[in-house]
Amino acid sequence: MIKIGVLVDNRISPQRDCMLPEHGLSIYFEANGRTWLYDVGASDAFAKNAKVLDLDIKEIDTLILSHAHNDHTGGLSYFLGKNKNAEIVAQETIDDKDYFSLSHDPMKNISIDHTLLKDIGDRVCYVKDNKWLSENVVVVRNTIFDYPKPEANSELISVSDGAFSADNFEHEIAVVICTTNGLVILSACSHNGVLNIIESCKKATNEDRVLAFIGGAHIKDKHFNCENESKKIAEILLKKYPETKIVLGHCTGNKALKIMSNILGDNFISLYSGWSCSFLK
Repeated sequence: MIKIGVLVDNRISPQRDCMLPEHGLSIYFEANGRTWLYDVGASDAFAKNAKVLDLDIKEIDTLILSHAHNDHTGGLSYFLGKNKNAEIVAQETIDDKDYFSLSHDPMKNISIDHTLLKDIGDRVCYVKDNKWLSENVVVVRNTIFDYPKPEANSELISVSDGAFSADNFEHEIAVVICTTNGLVILSACSHNGVLNIIESCKKATNEDRVLAFIGGAHIKDKHFNCENESKKIAEILLKKYPETKIVLGHCTGNKALKIMSNILGDNFISLYSGWSCSFLK
């Protein structure tokens, strides 16, 4: 059995009001006899919630960092202080640049703490392309761009050697857990686009069946044409993946969640801190 649980998300648990929410994401899963963590949220909230769920952060075997933004890496210092052995997996460019959000005035630095990975160099596995981490778990770098990226990406920029440019999200990686019934895809923010990421994961694994997609869609309520954007994505998902569970939260706005839920029906689930599920191997 493959177990998956959300340690922290933007939204509070409807069952456990002691589970902390924050603008961040951290997903725990068990596969191939190992314990894994995909991101560490924006603070130590992921660890506090782990205690509620009787999970020991010290026992995590592998931490995978989805990308270089601090709502996914902000808890890294706490994690490294508690866990002295886990391998850390990240895309090779995660430490190359600084990242800023233009949705704040003044613009806000949302970069990973660059000192942390440098201090533990021997524990970090930097990946350039797709990499199998175990028999059933592979990290995937996006290679297919048949569909638009999220419009909200236009608020995000990168800075290298004093030069500002649009963030191209080469530093983003998804996680695929391969099961006998298809792929379970974890994609923290999906800055490269939900549909592109699904196609890239199918190509990387040579598997067309997608059992579930879990993560964020980076569609904001306050800006851009979120209604049409959400509708188009949901309609394509319904047509191409009518049996796939679409589980979204974190950077997916409430309007987008409602629109996609209306279109996808029972195949749509909203994330929250403490949400969990399991799949057959």
